[in-house]
Parts: sequence; C-alpha cells; structure tokens
Amino acid sequence: MYFLAHMGLAVLAMSILSLTFTYGIFGSLLADLIDKPLHFLGFAPSGRFIGHTLFASLVAFSFTYFATKDRKKSAALFVGYLSHFLADLCHSFLPLFYPFISYRFPVYPFGLRYTLFFFLTDLAGILIMVFIYFRNERFRAEVKGLMRRISGYFLVHFL
Repeated sequence: MYFLAHMGLAVLAMSILSLTFTYGIFGSLLADLIDKPLHFLGFAPSGRFIGHTLFASLVAFSFTYFATKDRKKSAALFVGYLSHFLADLCHSFLPLFYPFISYRFPVYPFGLRYTLFFFLTDLAGILIMVFIYFRNERFRAEVKGLMRRISGYFLVHFL
C-alpha cells in the first residue's frame, strides 16, 4: 500500500477510537519512513524490515509516551502503526515478530511500481479522509491547525 491508503486507514481508526489524528497518521507512515530509506541505502533486503515489526511499534509507542507523557497521543501513534500492518498484511510479506523469530527476507531491488491496485487503495484512502473531514469536526480542526502551523512556519522562515 502507499501512503494515502495508510493515512486514510489511520484517519478512520482515529475517528472511530476518538484519538489524535496527527499522531495516528504519523504512526501509520512510520514503518515506511524507517524501512524504505534503509532499503534504498542498501541496509535492508527489502522495504519491509525492522520498521515493520511489533518490536518497532512498541519502541515508537514507548518513546512517544515518555516524550509526551500523554496516553492518548502515544495510543494514537500505536494504533496508527498497527493500522499500517493491517493494510500491509493484505498483499505481502510482513516480519511482525522479527528479531525474535528468524525470517527469510525476500530480496527486492529498490523500485517504485505503482499498479492499479495501489492506485485504487490510495484513492480509497483519499475518499475516506475527505468523507471524515466533512463529517468530523475534530479532524477538520486538526487539519486546519496543522495547515496554519505549516503556513506560519513558511511565512516566518522563507519570506
């Protein structure tokens, strides 16, 4: 799956569980933010390595909890991380219990293949986010706040 599909699934989970959208979305992307650069640089056999494990999700949860002291934010990140696993389980190898269980990692050359399946899953992710944006005031407020912070940052630093 690609990032829009992961984000859409996380937004759906955050909406259902009333958790922080920003942390959930970040959690849903974190496994790929860890593993894809490792694979690109030649340190991992494929795009699914240490970041796609339950161990990494627990480390991310613990780090978030100790950094924020906020159960809801760390739970949102963890649920977002788990939603990534759920999406990835649908179509490919996932080393959930690595490094505690040995896996024979498939070796793939680094590349981008954007198939019709990936396009449709990304489209579904976009549609989920748009639907929830118009139906959920909390999500709308978080998106608007995030956009304000981003635009303020660019105005201060680049103008």
